Amino acid sequence: MRKAQGLPLNVLVLGALAILVLVVLGGAFMVGGGSIFANIARFLMPHVGGAELNSMRQTCEGYCTNLQGRAYSSPDEAKNSARNNLFCLQYYNTTAYQGTDEDHCYPQTPTQGNDLLSITCTITTATGTVTIGEDECTS
Repeated sequence: MRKAQGLPLNVLVLGALAILVLVVLGGAFMVGGGSIFANIARFLMPHVGGAELNSMRQTCEGYCTNLQGRAYSSPDEAKNSARNNLFCLQYYNTTAYQGTDEDHCYPQTPTQGNDLLSITCTITTATGTVTIGEDECTS
């Protein structure tokens, strides 16, 4: 009987591993931004970042709901209350997701980087409504 000829098994395994490494590195560079390790993690597990960002958004929406649940006599009173609420004070570092290092709950101006949270919070008062944004939180 003749011995079968072909590539040894270890060559095939090494070739498969090399292709896998190239695919992971290529995907990490295609995602862009941030550190290479964050890109690799995002490429391999995209659902993790999405869940974390959704959790941040839900927290911000909860802060807004807290503001909306109060009785205000005027839009100015609502703005003053918002300035001392976590909706205006809390921020998150979203750079791992191509965001900014200070991503606030409220919508930010484009010069602040990628605003990934940007929750619109509209409060109804006895004399009108007010939407809490960057101007209301920082003035």
